[in-house]
Amino acid sequence: MTFAVARFYYFPYVEQGRPLPVAAAVAIGAAFGPALGVLLYVVLFWHLWLRSPLVKIVATIGLSVALPPLADLVVGRLVDATAPGLAPQPVAVYRPFGAVVDMNQLITCAGLAVVLTAGTVLLRFTDLGLKIRALVGVVSRVIPG
Repeated sequence: MTFAVARFYYFPYVEQGRPLPVAAAVAIGAAFGPALGVLLYVVLFWHLWLRSPLVKIVATIGLSVALPPLADLVVGRLVDATAPGLAPQPVAVYRPFGAVVDMNQLITCAGLAVVLTAGTVLLRFTDLGLKIRALVGVVSRVIPG
């Protein structure tokens, strides 16, 4: 899934020359990434939840093999494998404590922190989170392992 989302970011940004915020919003935030997740859940993962672990593993491996060629069919073959990140060009580079960290890495870490914080708040402090935790407890007792 990560490759497909990255490919759909690369296509409008690099190959079509769209502005970075537009390409990132379409591929990652607003359109393609969430739509792909919902589509895969409805078409594949919903039907696997009562299947054996072996079937789940094989389906997941098959999906990881099938998604890159499907992305190539939709947007064309990837010619240049060096894709730019989310940071503006030229990318700023920092050296905290002697380690080299660029702006793309900082953006990735900030995005991870936002998702982790939002997920924690959702699961710990909302009614939906309580329901999700209860469901996980019930399912883990009904379907061990």
